[in-house]
Amino acid sequence: MNSRLLLSALLIGGHVLLSGAASLNGGRAEPPLSPDGEQVMNDPDTASYCTEKATELGAKLDKAPDSAGYFQWTLGKPLVSINDIWGVVCRIDFKMAGQDVAPRVNRLVLYVGAEKLNFMIAIGQDIAPLPTEAAAASAE
Repeated sequence: MNSRLLLSALLIGGHVLLSGAASLNGGRAEPPLSPDGEQVMNDPDTASYCTEKATELGAKLDKAPDSAGYFQWTLGKPLVSINDIWGVVCRIDFKMAGQDVAPRVNRLVLYVGAEKLNFMIAIGQDIAPLPTEAAAASAE
């Protein structure tokens, strides 16, 4: 099971980007961090599933050696959307106990790849926060 959720850490310009393995599709290794141009879905079951999997992932990362609770994250509301290439994509902004990166954004992206759920964790990104629930509802 751990091998299915194997994450690789890359240090990029002082910002950490953790991403799950994904097959290349359309020249991109994973869905974009932002849902720009995607149709937002009102799907409480998928949103709940995403939150459950994100919570499980956080618990596993917290147990990793040398994490020192760095990933003890507080999850925001999931935003579920449809991407033309990747299909259903769930994004969740989060805050970590170990570091406040404001005004930058931490984002978890969940998507189905080659027959499994993939995770991409982006920390300290210069992107807009996900819309609030009210703003997402008005976009539908």
